[in-house]
Parts: sequence; C-alpha cells; structure tokens
Amino acid sequence: TEIYTLSLHDALPISRAKLLSMGEEDYRLCVRNYTIRDMTKDSDSLNAFSGIVGYLTKAYFRGGLIWGMPLHEFPQALRWYHSRTAKPRRRDDFPSWAWCGWKGRVEYSGSLDLLKEKRSFARVETDLTVKFVGIDAQILTVQGYQVTLDIRTEPFSEAFIPDTDCLLGPVLERDFFPHESKLTTGRYEFLVVERLKYGDDDRPLRETVHMLLLEWDGGFGKRKTQVRISLGCGLNLEMAMPRFGMVRLK
Repeated sequence: TEIYTLSLHDALPISRAKLLSMGEEDYRLCVRNYTIRDMTKDSDSLNAFSGIVGYLTKAYFRGGLIWGMPLHEFPQALRWYHSRTAKPRRRDDFPSWAWCGWKGRVEYSGSLDLLKEKRSFARVETDLTVKFVGIDAQILTVQGYQVTLDIRTEPFSEAFIPDTDCLLGPVLERDFFPHESKLTTGRYEFLVVERLKYGDDDRPLRETVHMLLLEWDGGFGKRKTQVRISLGCGLNLEMAMPRFGMVRLK
C-alpha cells in the first residue's frame, strides 16, 4: 500500500515501513532536543511536548503517542535512557516507564528498529521484542520476557546466571562505561525490550539485549534504569531461563 508523506514539498508515494522508519528517527531527535530544555514546572514535562505529539501523530504514527511515546508502532521505544551527563530526577505525577516521568536529557542507543544496526555482519536478527497490550491511565501493560540476573561489579559490571559462575557478559548501564556503572552487586529483575543477534555465517551469533531494570511495587513494575548486556560468543539469554508473560508498569 502506498501512502503520502506530509511535506512542504510535493507529496511523494512512500511505503508504510519506510514512513515508520523515518518517523522513529524523527521521534528520537525530537525527544532528545526537547528533554535538553529546563522546564520551570514538572507539569510542563508533557504539556509543552503536545505540539510535537500532534505533528508526529499526523505525519507518522497512526496509533498516536502514549505519554509522549509511539508504543503502538514502536513498543521498543521503552528503551530510552538518560545521558551520563544527566542527573535524573523522578517526576512523581508521571509514569516511571515514560521519559516525561523524569527530568534529564533522554537518548536512544541507535535506531528503534535494531535491524538497522550491525549491517556489516552477514546475519542480523532481532527478537524478544516487548509487545504493547494496553494502557489504563498511567498503567502500561506489555507482553514480554522477564529475566533474573546476578550483577557483579568487581572489577567491572558483569551479568551472571543466578547462583552460578556462568558469565553472560558485561553490563552497560545507560551510556556509562562498564567500570562507571551505578549498579551495585546484587540480584536484579529485568524486562527485556529487544534482543539483537548478529554475526557471520561460519560462527555462532552474538547477542546484545536491551532491558529495563524493574523495582516491584505489589504487582506493578517501576522502571529504575536501562541496561544492555553484550553476551559472549556462543552464549544466549535462554541460558538464564527468561519467563514470558504479562507485565504491568506504572
């Protein structure tokens, strides 16, 4: 199906997939530039973004934006993080899983369509992508994988299968270097947002897994921070026995 872009120039036919690809890049740029601003009031966190929401919805995202995020088309937009130069501060009147619920510049580690990454490799795959289910006020319901991992921080932040010495790989929190991670040694619960698998045909695929660190409040998960794990060659997240199901975030 061919549709037309909204442009100051003559409208040109463009596929839906291409339009969404353009939209997610535009969205990431808008969020980054917007969150650099210093809001006088926390209540302005999303209000001042409403004009941009209208533009993005009309131009790209038919499903609209939810708390400033295109979760219908790109649920992996949940993997935003704060730059290492930011000092995040929680805005309690907004959901923890949305960037508007925090003060501080927001970044994304590349395209939300991770298939655009690592193109120099012969094989590139993505899976384990979280699925949008529904929204009720600030409560977001998603379908995805949860995984429990042991994090050890000496000398670097690394992820292990719980109660074993099986090392999965280094943990990168936000965009800190591994030795600058703010995570302390302990056992943590994560929600997988998306996994990228890449490599050459003659060797096992490597994996980079984007996840959210969750803190539980009753039956609801609260977002603490974003991490990603780069697994060693021949290792996979299934070794840690991730659990599939519904997760409610607030």
